[in-house]
Amino acid sequence: MVQVFISHSGKDNDFARDLVSFLEEGGEIKAFVDDHDIRHGENFVSRIESGLQTDAVLVVLSPDALNSQWVHDEWKAAKASSIPLAPVLCRDCTPPKLLSGLHRFDATKNRLDEFPKIKAWLLHLRPHVPPPFHAPARPPLFIGRIAELDALRTRLAEEGSVVPVEGLAGLGKTTLALEFAHRYKRDFEAVYWLQCVGRDLASLASDLASQLGVALEGDLEKILDYLRMECRRKRCLLVLDNVDDERPGQLIPNGRASVLVTTRREYLTFLGHGEPVKPMLFTEEECFALFRRVLGEKELAKSEASAKLLFERLGYLPIAISVAAGLIRHDIHYSIDSLAKKLPPLEKFAFGKDNVGILLKDAIAALGDKERTLLTVMAVCAPDGFRLSLAANVAELPEDTALDALQELKSRSLAEELDRDSLRYRLHALVRAAAEPSDALRLRHAEAVSKLFDSWESNWRERQQDFGDLREAFGWALEGATDKQSWSLGKRLGSKGYSLTRRIGRLAEAYALAERLMRTAEVRGDKDASQVWCGNQALILKAWGRLDEALALHKKEEAICEELGDRDGLQISRGNQALILRRWGRLDEALALHKEEEAICEELGNRDGLQRSYGNQALILKVWGRLDEALALHKKEEAICEQLGDRDSLQRSYGNQALILKIWGRLDDALVLHKKEEAICEELGNREGLAFCYWSMADLARERGDRDEARTRAEAALAVFTELKMPREIEAVKELLQRISTPEPPSP
Repeated sequence: MVQVFISHSGKDNDFARDLVSFLEEGGEIKAFVDDHDIRHGENFVSRIESGLQTDAVLVVLSPDALNSQWVHDEWKAAKASSIPLAPVLCRDCTPPKLLSGLHRFDATKNRLDEFPKIKAWLLHLRPHVPPPFHAPARPPLFIGRIAELDALRTRLAEEGSVVPVEGLAGLGKTTLALEFAHRYKRDFEAVYWLQCVGRDLASLASDLASQLGVALEGDLEKILDYLRMECRRKRCLLVLDNVDDERPGQLIPNGRASVLVTTRREYLTFLGHGEPVKPMLFTEEECFALFRRVLGEKELAKSEASAKLLFERLGYLPIAISVAAGLIRHDIHYSIDSLAKKLPPLEKFAFGKDNVGILLKDAIAALGDKERTLLTVMAVCAPDGFRLSLAANVAELPEDTALDALQELKSRSLAEELDRDSLRYRLHALVRAAAEPSDALRLRHAEAVSKLFDSWESNWRERQQDFGDLREAFGWALEGATDKQSWSLGKRLGSKGYSLTRRIGRLAEAYALAERLMRTAEVRGDKDASQVWCGNQALILKAWGRLDEALALHKKEEAICEELGDRDGLQISRGNQALILRRWGRLDEALALHKEEEAICEELGNRDGLQRSYGNQALILKVWGRLDEALALHKKEEAICEQLGDRDSLQRSYGNQALILKIWGRLDDALVLHKKEEAICEELGNREGLAFCYWSMADLARERGDRDEARTRAEAALAVFTELKMPREIEAVKELLQRISTPEPPSP
C-alpha cells in the first residue's frame, strides 16, 4: 500500500476527510492525518525527524492553511526530507513560492475530476515489484531457433495451453525453454520452473508450493488440488523441465495458466494429442554462427571446409557443436581440421550419436586434472542442480580452485549455470553419462551429503537448497542396498531427510521417504527399520487427520516391537497411539496407554520417554479439570528435563505449567514461567516455540488488561507464524488481535 500523509488546516477537515475516504477506497492507499492518526503528544514534524515511513505528503492549501504555522512546518519538514510532496488547492489561494514547480492539483472547482488524478499520482509512486520469476539463469550461448520461439509464444498465449517440447537428448530443449522464459516473461504474471528429472511428485509439489510462497497442509492429493487451483487462477507460465514419466502431469493446472513441458519421451498420456514443438538439429548456418561466436571469423575462415565436415560428423547436434567449439578454443591439441579428421563418418540416420560420445569423452579427457576431477564429481551430484561448494568438497578441492576449474568447464560448454549468486550448477545428461563416475565416488558423495545434513536443524534453509543431492545420494544408497554399508548409509540419509522435511512442513515428501524406507526394509527383512518407518508414516498420517490409518500403522509397529522384544519401540508406539485416542476424545483409553508407556520407561530407565509420558498425562488431567495432579506431573517432567539438560522439552513444560496458573488466576506467576519459556526458545533459536510463547503471553497480557503489551506480543507471534508459514496458527492469532482491539463492554 502507498502511505500518504495529508497536511491541512483544521478549518479544512471536511475536505480532508472526503479526500481520505476517496483515496482509501480499494485498499491500495493508506492515508493518515494529524487530527486522529497521530498519537497524543506527537506531531508529524517530530515523526519525520524520527524516521517516519511515508511515501508522499499532500498539502491541502487554503487561506487558512497558509496562515497555519503547523501546516507550514509540516510541508517544510517533508521537503527537507525529500519526501514526494504535492499541493492540493481546496480553496482559492496563492501557494508559497517554495511549493512552485511541484506537481499541483486544483480541487477548488471540481473534486470529482481532481481526486482521481491525485490517486493516480500516488499509485504511480508505488515501487514496481517484478513478477515472480523462478527460472534458472539465461543460456549464455543461444543461436537461432526463431521459428520455435515464435511457435511457443503463439501457442502459450492461449490460456490453459499445454505445449510439449520434444526431442532427442542434446537438441537444446531446456535451452529453448529457458530462452523463451527469459525473453517473454512479461507475457505472464509469474514464471514457475520445476526440474523434473529423477524426482517424485511429492518433491515437485513441495518445490512449486515454495515458489508460490504458500505452506500447505494435508496429504499429497490435497496439496495437488490446491496448487492446481492457485496456478489456474493466474496468468502464469509453469515449465516442467526434463519430464521422464507421467507423474508431473498431475501438476497441470489448466484455467488461465500455460504449461511448457520439455521431454525426451514421446506419447506421454497427460500431453494428449497436441502437436509438440520439436527443436531441429542445427542447420549448417547455425553451426557456423555458433563457431563464429566462439572461435571468431578469422579462425573459421581458415578451415571452412573442415568445419562443414565436422558439423556433418557431429550430426549437427547442438550440444556437440557447442562442446566442439569449446574444445577447439581452449585446447591446443585440437583444431577444426584435426577434430574433423579424428571423427569417423556417420552411419546413415545415426544423427551423430556415436561421434557425440567420442567427442564428449575427448573433451573430458582433454581437461586438466582438477577440471576433470570436478566434472566427474559433478556427474554424481543432483541432476536438477547442486551447490559448487558440495562438489568441491567431494572433489577435495579448495573452493577457489574449484571456481577456476568451473570457469574452464563453463567456457567449454560442459557445465550449465543455474544461479550465480548461490553458485548452483548442473551437467547436461549426455555429459553426466560420458563422465562415467565410479561407485566409489558415488559413495564419497553420499557420505559428504550425510555429513552436510548433520547440522540441518541450525541451517535448515540452506539445506533445503541441497535436498536434490540428498535425494540423489539416498536413491543410490537404496539401489545398492544389498550391501550392508549402503543400506546403513541410506537409512541415515533417509532419517535426516525425513526429519528436515517433516520439520519444515513438507509432509508429502517426508511421507514418501518413510514409505520408501519401509518398503526397502521389508524386502531386506530388516524388522527394526520396518517398525521405525511404520511409526514415522503413522505420525504424518496423524498430522493429516487420517487417524484410522495412522492407528493401524502404529498397531503394526507395536506387533513388530513385541515380536522383536523391543521394549523401547513398544513404549513409543503406545504413547503415539494414546495421542490418537486423545484426539478422538477417548481419554480413559489414552491415559491407560500412557500409563503403560510410563511403566516401560521406568523399567528401562528411559528418563526422556518418562518425561514425555508425564507431560502427555498432565494434558489429559488438565482437560478433566484435575489441575493439581496435572501440575504435579509437569513438575516431574520439569525435573527430568533439567537432569537431562533437555532445554526444548523444558520450555514446553514451563509453557504448560503457565497455562494452569493462568486458569487459577495466578497471572504474575504464569508470566514468570512464560518469560523462562521465552528465554530458552531464544537461546535455542526455536522459532516455532517462541511464536507459541508470544501467543500465550499476548493472551495473558489481555487478561491482565495490558492491551499494548498484548498487541505487541500477538503481532510478534503473527510475524513468526507467517515466517514459518503456519496457516492455522496465523488465523488464530489474527482472531486474538481482533479481540484485543475490540473494547471490553462496560461492567454492569
